[in-house]
Amino acid sequence: MTLPERREDLSEVWRRQLVSSALISAHVPFLSLEKIHVQQCIREVLHETRYSTSERETEALVTKVVDKMTYFPEPIKRFSRTGCKDVREKIYQELEIDLMEQ
Repeated sequence: MTLPERREDLSEVWRRQLVSSALISAHVPFLSLEKIHVQQCIREVLHETRYSTSERETEALVTKVVDKMTYFPEPIKRFSRTGCKDVREKIYQELEIDLMEQ
């Protein structure tokens, strides 16, 4: 086997060798979620829980929850630290706050 000339090619050869040697069964890349993905998660949870209100109020809730999440790197804060794991909890916290204020 000859050495690949480009770094990307070397990485691909390494992955294929890992899979073919049965050390791993598949390579699944992990990408951090951006704010837009977190917004999609929030909308999905609201849909699953049958949260029903005006589109304006829903978007206000989405914005509040997105703002409660933590992001990195500083100072641009582009990626969610926890992905969508905390979304459901943050939604329930926000809805609880809204109910107490009424």
